[in-house]
Amino acid sequence: MKKLLVTGSTGLVGSRFVELIKNNFSVVTIGRNNADIKINLTNKEEVSKTIQSSDTNAVINFAAFTNVDEAEKEKNDRDGEIYTINALLPTWLAEACKSSGKILYHISTDYVFNGKKEDSPYTEEDIPNPVDSWYAITKAEGEMGIIQIKGKFSIIRISYPYSGVYRKKLDIARAVVEKLNNKEPYWGVEDQKIKPTSVDDITKALAFLLQREATGIYHEPVSKL
Repeated sequence: MKKLLVTGSTGLVGSRFVELIKNNFSVVTIGRNNADIKINLTNKEEVSKTIQSSDTNAVINFAAFTNVDEAEKEKNDRDGEIYTINALLPTWLAEACKSSGKILYHISTDYVFNGKKEDSPYTEEDIPNPVDSWYAITKAEGEMGIIQIKGKFSIIRISYPYSGVYRKKLDIARAVVEKLNNKEPYWGVEDQKIKPTSVDDITKALAFLLQREATGIYHEPVSKL
């Protein structure tokens, strides 16, 4: 049974992944709270030591600061926690994985693209050009850091994940339902097309990649997995 080291296991996507995958993979979670191995993910030395000393086959990075509006409060602060988690941590993980012979599976976002492509949906071959938000910029830099390390990696880009079982944070589906139940308007936009992603489908896609030790860049839900 393959053994995985997982960051961000208490979040919307990571928590469901661990729940669904545990019968097929051996999972060890790392993080500041509610983890098998408690470490500070903003400390490079702790992160590197933990990865390199682990006997796991792969590292799955779900850790991210994903509140787009809140991220603007730290805009351009490359010493801030948001930049550290979204941009620096992926690079540290990639370095540690390369030196210890592991594959890094990094969860990213559609925000690495600015949405101005008109002729077709974005593909894995398109070059990231993030929207003007600190969240998007930090996630794009995290991807670039991984690629520049030149180790074994997969970058999996997802969009608006939703899950029926996670209660700590409203996903897009439950946010709409809650507003409607309260007879309140849900404000949206009319010039944007999105494809929300089921967390269960994300887990299936990751399991597919993990079983095959696949590397590269993948768009889920619009990939061909």
